[in-house]
Order: sequence, then structure tokens, then C-alpha cells
Amino acid sequence: MYGPVRSRRLGLSLGLNLLPADRKFCNYDCPYCECGLTPPGGGRGRLPTVEELSTELQGRIAQLKAAGTPPQALTMAGNGEPTLHPQFPQMVDAVCALRHQLLPGAKVVVLSNATRVDKPEVFQALLRVDERQLKLDGATERSFRLLNAPLGKFSLGDLVRCLRRFAGDLVIQTLLTRGTVRGEPVDNTTADEVAAYVALLQEIKPRWVALYSLDRESPEPGLQKLPESELERVAAQVRRVGIPAETY
Repeated sequence: MYGPVRSRRLGLSLGLNLLPADRKFCNYDCPYCECGLTPPGGGRGRLPTVEELSTELQGRIAQLKAAGTPPQALTMAGNGEPTLHPQFPQMVDAVCALRHQLLPGAKVVVLSNATRVDKPEVFQALLRVDERQLKLDGATERSFRLLNAPLGKFSLGDLVRCLRRFAGDLVIQTLLTRGTVRGEPVDNTTADEVAAYVALLQEIKPRWVALYSLDRESPEPGLQKLPESELERVAAQVRRVGIPAETY
């Protein structure tokens, strides 16, 4: 677990790592990831059990309540993609049960890349949490492959189909950057990229969009942190089509 940290939208949020504590486990290899590049084969190591998560969470909630700082959100994420945990649905149910018992009124949130939404059990589990924050960085196949580097044959079209399944009941997270990835130029803030991005958002119809840029050194040194003015420029174009957007 990590935090709690103060979130503008969620308040005091306690992070829950469903993945190995000592390595990244993901089916993306995003060049900006704070966890580093994905190890060969995806990086799977020892995963926490439902029982371990429940015991640790129960103790941490008790500590925070005793200190007068009960979390307002329980955010399931971690060192990679949380839905890769084979017991992800059971993890969701355990966290929701503890929230109901110990923190009524707190939100349960999942941060995910949405690649496993085609698994019925994962989709249903994501519907059971209060908020799903799902990733969309590149609005063209090229920028998607450079910025997210999915392992396997997952395409941008596959991602959009997964995101549309939520019928608008989701939040989209987007990292904006420019520079080079493995020697290839990339910029998801060009006029063409932003137009394609806004068009996809009109298909997906999210409740709102979170736009941000790098806030620490990335594994790929060729990427740049963009200023707030550039984030706001993209946010304004999103808002123009009636979708709320915030910058971070």
C-alpha cells in the first residue's frame, strides 16, 4: 500500500498495489512509466493474495482512522496493470466489503489500461467499483504504439471497443507529451492528434477527462514534460464538445 496522498478529485486516497512489490507487472511498456520499462514476458512475480490484501488494508484503515485521517478513496492500481491479477474480481469484492464495513462513504477506484475489459469477469468487477479511470494516450495507431507499446496484438481499435463498453460511465486519463521514443518522433498534442483524440472521446463519452504530463524523469529520456498552458489548450478543445476536462 502507499499513501494516502491528497487528490484534487478524490480527496485523501490510499493506494492499493495488487501486483508484486518488487517489480513491474504489465501488458503495456509505456516509455514514461514511473515503474520503469516492462521486463521481458510482462514481469510477473509473486502476487499478493486476497487474504493478504484484506488483512493489510484492514490494519491500515484502523491506523488512519486512529490518526484522524481516514481515507476518502481506496485506489486500486500498483506496479503495472491491476486487472492482470488472476483474482482481480475477488480483490474488488474484498476491498468493497471492507469499505462498506469500515469506511462507508469512501470511494473505491481502479486505475487501469482497459486491455482486459473483454474478459467478462474483469468487466463485471470494474462495474462494481465507484469509479474507473482508464487510459487513452494515443488517438492514432502510431501514437498508441509509441506511447503505450502494448505487448501482443492489442490495437487502438480494440482499446476503443473496450472503453465504449462502459457506456460513458468512466473517466479517461491521458498523458500529453512530445519527443522521441526509441528514436521515433512522437507528439500527441499536434492538431491532427488532438482532433483524432476529441473524435474518440465523442465515441467513448466519458464522464470527464484528466489530462497531465510527466512529473518525474521517465525511462525514455527523449520525452518532454509539457507546460500547463499546453495541457489547457487540449482541455479547451475537449470541453468544446461538451466533455468536462481537468489538467494536473
